[in-house]
Amino acid sequence: MFSSVELVSGDYVKTQGEFTEYYIYDSFTGWFGTLDSLSNDVSYKLHVSKADQNVVITGLAIELPKVVSLKQGWNYLAYPYPIEASLGDVAPRGNFSSGDSLKSQVSFADYYGEQNIWFGPMAVMTPGRGYMIRVADNMNANFAAP
Repeated sequence: MFSSVELVSGDYVKTQGEFTEYYIYDSFTGWFGTLDSLSNDVSYKLHVSKADQNVVITGLAIELPKVVSLKQGWNYLAYPYPIEASLGDVAPRGNFSSGDSLKSQVSFADYYGEQNIWFGPMAVMTPGRGYMIRVADNMNANFAAP
């Protein structure tokens, strides 16, 4: 996992409910934790101590349409499309409530139910980036086939 990255003790990968941390000791070097594989269905947070590194991730494309189960509160959300696209075109569809929120590491958009739109400074979604979504109620959302 992450052979393209120079790792040090304390670097980690986590998602909602699972994590793994990298250790370098005399008798053991490797990952330790509950997260033992990666999936293209999930968004991850990756912390590496050494700056200015490119992370190369390869794998299979996500099959679309794709249904995602969201729990009340904040959820990690993977972006399933292979190209950057307008938020209005690629945001997940579902029975969202006014005030639900979608955010990236640097931007956000809130859902306005009466207009049925996501609105805010986040104008696009980009492959390879993770997102978080906050919903008022448990629900299923879907990403349409292109």
